[in-house]
Amino acid sequence: MGYAFYIVMLALAGLLLFKSGAAAEGAAEGLRLFAEDVLPCLFPFMVCGQYLTGADGHLRRRQASKLGSAAEGLWQWLLCALCGTPSAAIICRRRFEQGSTRAQASMLCAALNQMNPFFVCVLVASRLFSAAWAGWVLAAAHYFPALIFTLALIVLERRQAADSEIAVNGCKAQDRGKVPLAPEGHASLALAISGAVSAVLKVGGTVVFFRVIIAVADSMGVFGGLSGVAASLISGLFEMTNGVALLGRAALADAFALEQALALCSGLLSFGGVCVFMQSKLFFEELSARHYFAAKLLTGGVSYAVCRLLYPCASGSAETSASFAQPFEGAVYSVRAGGVSAIMLCVFLAAAASFVYARIIIRRPVV
Repeated sequence: MGYAFYIVMLALAGLLLFKSGAAAEGAAEGLRLFAEDVLPCLFPFMVCGQYLTGADGHLRRRQASKLGSAAEGLWQWLLCALCGTPSAAIICRRRFEQGSTRAQASMLCAALNQMNPFFVCVLVASRLFSAAWAGWVLAAAHYFPALIFTLALIVLERRQAADSEIAVNGCKAQDRGKVPLAPEGHASLALAISGAVSAVLKVGGTVVFFRVIIAVADSMGVFGGLSGVAASLISGLFEMTNGVALLGRAALADAFALEQALALCSGLLSFGGVCVFMQSKLFFEELSARHYFAAKLLTGGVSYAVCRLLYPCASGSAETSASFAQPFEGAVYSVRAGGVSAIMLCVFLAAAASFVYARIIIRRPVV
């Protein structure tokens, strides 16, 4: 595998030299996409994620087995839904180092890998699809399946651990070593900002790299004979943001129905693509591609089905949104409405996390 991948990368380097113009344009477009769309939606939540995942590790160390599986799953789902993708890899790496198997941690990472509300409601629904009302449909189809799979995986892992020799697993976990936790107090915020800067550069690097690959493939006519849907899906399987953007353009140009575009977009958001997998791999080196993508295919399919089911119920709000849009320009209104929706969703997730932490975790006695 190592030699084969070495040959592939060597051939890719030669291809980039041969198609240097397309590679340069792809890099420039990737940087623009990252700077204008991804970074504003990602960095503030990444700071929160760096801080909260450290607090989550401290919480797990204090509570140990006293924290119920359902409460633990709900707590970690809330953290990842609020803070975004990299938080899942950090949490699952810690779980692996504390005794979870590689397959369990990889599948849980796939379930917890979610986009933050501003990415879903503002960037995707409002900016790319110009349909702020669709943010709630995409959010429900994105977060609900992830919650169900997270709870199921953690409950199953707890039951398997109860049936196995827990002492042996604990010894193995100690042999692997423990992740150093951020110290408490003001220094934790400083470390969170520092870690977020490093993490956001890693994410930006993967976005630019895969955008270059897509641009070179496009210049060679790989997507020339494909329909808009097929080109969007293939592009999204590698770099999710670009695939979602192509779906939005096709829907706005009436290439195919908005319902179908949103459902496919929902599936791509939950699947994430190879780019999101590589971002997670940067934080969780032992992440298993086989188990990760198997779980991602399942969550993506369920999200697609949920979006198709919810669309008829929510599409009626489009006419109401149009009437409210009269005082504003369409694009400006869509972004404003999407921002309000994202803020409301963030407040709800934060309030739910606070409730779980205060009522279930803090007040649970430690023996």
